[in-house]
Amino acid sequence: MNKVGGLLFLLTACACARAGPSKRKIERCTPLLEEILIIQDLREELNQEIEVAIHDRKANELTKEQYHEIFELWISRENNLRSYVTELYDRAYKTKCL
Repeated sequence: MNKVGGLLFLLTACACARAGPSKRKIERCTPLLEEILIIQDLREELNQEIEVAIHDRKANELTKEQYHEIFELWISRENNLRSYVTELYDRAYKTKCL
């Protein structure tokens, strides 16, 4: 699902029993939900990169040191992005965007 489709799904799914989200809600929530989708896409890309590194390490194409360096960078980025997107989700729930 592309970002626009995902965003529309989130907005309409959150409308639940109503006919759909209001124009005002869409305008208010779209930037926040777009940011969530961007961060989640970035996290997915980083996860794919670490999977390649894991594969390469198992195939002895990376030394322990090389893998450790890649892993430490990945875990740092993942922790930062996870914290940030959690804050965005919290804000989205608080403002009734989700």
